[in-house]
Amino acid sequence: MENREVAADAAAADLLYDNSPSQQDWDGLVSSWGGQLLQSWSWGEFKSQTGWHTERLLCLRDGQPEAAVQWLRRRVPLLGALAYIPRGPVTAPDRPDSAKFAIRKTMVEARRAGAFALWVEPPWERDQGHPLPAAFAVTPDYIQPPATGLVDLRPQSDRVLAGFHRGMRRNIRLATRRGLEVREGSSEADWREFFSLLTETAERDGFGIHTWPYFAAMRETLATNGIAKLFLAEHAGKRAGGLLLTVYGGTAVYLFGASATAARDVRVGHGLQWHAMTWARARGCHTYDLWGMPASPDPADPLAGVYRFKQGFSPQVINYAPTAVAALDSRRFQIWQRLAPLARKLLPGF
Repeated sequence: MENREVAADAAAADLLYDNSPSQQDWDGLVSSWGGQLLQSWSWGEFKSQTGWHTERLLCLRDGQPEAAVQWLRRRVPLLGALAYIPRGPVTAPDRPDSAKFAIRKTMVEARRAGAFALWVEPPWERDQGHPLPAAFAVTPDYIQPPATGLVDLRPQSDRVLAGFHRGMRRNIRLATRRGLEVREGSSEADWREFFSLLTETAERDGFGIHTWPYFAAMRETLATNGIAKLFLAEHAGKRAGGLLLTVYGGTAVYLFGASATAARDVRVGHGLQWHAMTWARARGCHTYDLWGMPASPDPADPLAGVYRFKQGFSPQVINYAPTAVAALDSRRFQIWQRLAPLARKLLPGF
């Protein structure tokens, strides 16, 4: 292991780092390299309004960029700060090994900024085997969903629909026959209506949601920049549901969905998902990301219903590499671990 770290130091010796790239340069590289929403410039701007500080780092060799990492930092009472790389780094297709150099440099920058630990959730799949620096250890506590389902939007719409399970196709058509109508929402009133529907859904199905300021910040940043799109569904003149979608780098991501209890027999979720897919395909998206798949179809899993619903789209299931963490200050990190139950209430996801 030590010899590999020495080799990594030698390979990184020719790298230069840019901490202040422009938005145009950043998104041009990240999107062309296949980077995900959480590494987009707009996502970083959004997180900057929700209690995080956003940093960006480009790794260059001979003047040519070969890796990019957007990392977040947040203050923790008494302990300083923690740092986090969501679905990064992103690398040039022919330079996957640069991910390790980018992470090592981020560790240096995070420690300099007072962070006691750095969490990384890589964008690659579990079996791809890209090594992290030796300081990292796998942790069972994940922030982003550890798996997701991807729907290929490249075929013609009728072929995409034909690839779904029979029950899904039937329910999509049923939503249309029963008169479900979908419109785009953009005003603050539209977003508040969606938040109200999401609150109703969360109370009914027993899961937690973000507060209204979170969605207000999302509207101000992601929606204003054309990244986020809100769809609202109505039935018989009454609100029926909503879906929040993002589009980045040719991938449409289903972030949040909600349905009114009184309209569930209209198959609101099925109709909204198909509307969002056809909308995304018409605008050049090649992939629809269902944003999280439960680990198994176990009926005892609280998310078993979510699993069955999303499996209806016959997605390609992607299992991400596990979450890993490196202690940058062992004493403060040990305190964090001892206080983890309380800490996770203050900072959900950690």
